[in-house]
Amino acid sequence: NLFEATLSENGETLQLGTQSVEMGTAIGSIRPGLAAFRGKKVIVGLRSEDLPMLTDDASPSIGVYVEAVEALGSELLVHFSIDAKRISGDQMVGAESDGIPAAFGVVGEGVARVEPRASIRVGKTTRLRVFPERLHFFDPDSQDAIEESSEHRDWTTRDVRH
Repeated sequence: NLFEATLSENGETLQLGTQSVEMGTAIGSIRPGLAAFRGKKVIVGLRSEDLPMLTDDASPSIGVYVEAVEALGSELLVHFSIDAKRISGDQMVGAESDGIPAAFGVVGEGVARVEPRASIRVGKTTRLRVFPERLHFFDPDSQDAIEESSEHRDWTTRDVRH
């Protein structure tokens, strides 16, 4: 789930299409490299497992249109669309496709993994929770990951092209 977004001038809000995601002040300490992108476009990555159904109105979230739902027993895969520009593998410089088209198997523009008993319907809108500290940011020009602080670094790839 890679989308074009714009970081606010103060670095606390992410504009994803017509939606604003409040990230708060802590995002600056988690991703100090974002300071250079205030007021600019970024590529934001949202992992499917980090987009559960919204359970309260106080948490950051995005509204999505449900395109399809796959019941897998232990979870539901929710294929959704939003009005933000989707960044696909074929748009990435040097992206390796292994002979498989980037859009192969994609029903909607994004995928979320939610609990198996979630009340969700195809053709309806719903809200998915966003955890700002779990977002991944990439420079739209170089496609390199925007660095996070060492205490928040994990095993993730440092380059969106892989």
